[in-house]
Amino acid sequence: MPKTGQKFEDFVSIVKKLRKECPWDREQTIASLKPYLVEEVYEALQAIDDRDYAKLGEEVGDMLLHVVMLSVFAAEDKYF
Repeated sequence: MPKTGQKFEDFVSIVKKLRKECPWDREQTIASLKPYLVEEVYEALQAIDDRDYAKLGEEVGDMLLHVVMLSVFAAEDKYF
C-alpha cells in the first residue's frame, strides 16, 4: 500500500496531467478559480452548520483539489 506522501504526489501528478490534457483545466487561471474556491468553502461551512460530516468530507476534498490546482498554476507561472 502506498504511503500518504506517495498518494499525494500521485494526486498532484493527476492534476498536472489534467492541466495538460483536459480542455477545461487548460483554460483555467488562478483568477478564474476564485468563484469555485469560494463556492467550495461556503459548501464546507454549510456542511459544518448542518453537522453533515460526510458532505464535509466531500467539500474538504474539493477544497484540496482547488489548493493543488492553484499551486500547480502558480508553479507553472513561477510564482512559487
